[in-house]
This record gives sequence, C-alpha cells and structure tokens, in this order.
Amino acid sequence: MKKLKIAIVLSIVILFETNLLACTGFCISTDTTVFFGNNEDYSNPDTKIWYEPGSEGKYGRVSFGFDDFFSQGGMNEKGLCFDGFATKLKKVIKSPDKLDEGLGEIINIVMSECATVEDVLQLLSKYNLTDLE
Repeated sequence: MKKLKIAIVLSIVILFETNLLACTGFCISTDTTVFFGNNEDYSNPDTKIWYEPGSEGKYGRVSFGFDDFFSQGGMNEKGLCFDGFATKLKKVIKSPDKLDEGLGEIINIVMSECATVEDVLQLLSKYNLTDLE
C-alpha cells in the first residue's frame, strides 16, 4: 500500500510538472536508520557546501547553501538535520522576555549546540522567532 501511495504521488508530480522554484525534502526511516534528503530550487546556480569543525562544547556540521554562505540546510555530527521550506504566513508575536538573534545566527546556534529535536525546541523557546515568520 505504501509503494502504491508513493507511485501515485510521483505520477501526479510528473503529470502536472511545472517550472517552480520550490524546494523538496524527504525522510525515510526504518527501525534503525533514517535517511533525509532535500534539494534547493533557486535561480542562483552558485551552490556551496561548507564544513565547520566541532570545538569545545560545539558540534561539527556541514551546511548547504549558495555563494552568500547563508545555510539553507545541513546536518551536525549528532545527525540533527534541517532544511527550510516556504509555507503560508504565520504571524509571530515578539516577546520582550526573549532573546533576539537573526535567523542565520539561530541556525548556527541550533546546529552547534543541539543533538535532538527536543534540544532544539527547548533552545528555540528562549528566542523571538520573528525571522521565521
């Protein structure tokens, strides 16, 4: 049944193919393994991969993006990975009790300090996320 659903989705995508700048992501898992992948659809052909080694209390990571070196996606040495996708607008209320950082810096903090999704949620609860609006 699962294979049939995947075949139907792929058939629809192929039948209604258009030229969009829309990223795609996927995640497939078994009991012991998780595969995560994505692509970055954008008009800039100058894609980059860069590595940031771990240091005292910081995880090493690989980032993917363009020639401005703003991380569009990546993974750290603990296997925590991310990518950004466009969605409908969701209003974010700024709190005076939370820290302000730009999106790029928040991504760097998350990927260098967090090992799990639970770690990410705990860390993000301390920040205003207006850049994610």
